[in-house]
Amino acid sequence: MYPKIINIRATDCPIELEKKYIRWYEEVHVPMLFKIEEVRRVTRFECVDYDGSHPKFLSIYEFDDIFASQKYESSIEVAEAKADVSKTWPESEWKHRWKVKYKVTKVWE
Repeated sequence: MYPKIINIRATDCPIELEKKYIRWYEEVHVPMLFKIEEVRRVTRFECVDYDGSHPKFLSIYEFDDIFASQKYESSIEVAEAKADVSKTWPESEWKHRWKVKYKVTKVWE
C-alpha cells in the first residue's frame, strides 16, 4: 500500500557537522518520531550533486491519510522533537530550508 500523504522536509548543515547531524537524526530524531503511531515510514535522501544552491538533505515522512498527518503535527511527541531540534541545533549549525505536504493522486508501476 502506498502512503496517501507525504510530508517533505529539506535541511542543511555545515559540512563539518554532517556526521553529528546524521548520527543525531538516525539515533535520536527519527526514533522520537516513530513513537507516533501515525508515522508509517521516514526516508532520508542526500543530494548527489550538492553545490550549496539547494538543500543537501531531503526527508519524506509518510502517512496513511490527512487525518494521520494532522494528528502527527499536533502531537506531544512532535512538540518534544521540535524542542530537541532547537536545543541540539542552534540556527547557525542547522537549517530547515523548507517543508511541504503532498497527497498521492496516482501511482504508476
